[in-house]
Amino acid sequence: MDKMKGMRDGLSDRIPQQHKDKASDQFNRGKKFLTEEYFPEERRDQFIYRGKKVRLDIFYSVNCSPIFCL
Repeated sequence: MDKMKGMRDGLSDRIPQQHKDKASDQFNRGKKFLTEEYFPEERRDQFIYRGKKVRLDIFYSVNCSPIFCL
C-alpha cells in the first residue's frame, strides 16, 4: 500500500502546478455549472420528487394485490 502511495505522490510531483491549477479551475467551473445553471435547486427537487413517485408506482403495481393497495 505504501508503494502505491509513493508512486501516486511521485506522479503528482511531476505535474506542473499551473496544470494542477487549471484542472482544479475547470473542475470547479463544471461543478458550478451543474449545480447552479443546469440543475438548479428547484429542478433538483422536482427530479427527486418524480423519482420517488415512479418508485412508489412501481412498488404498488408489482407488490400489491388490489385488495391491499391503498
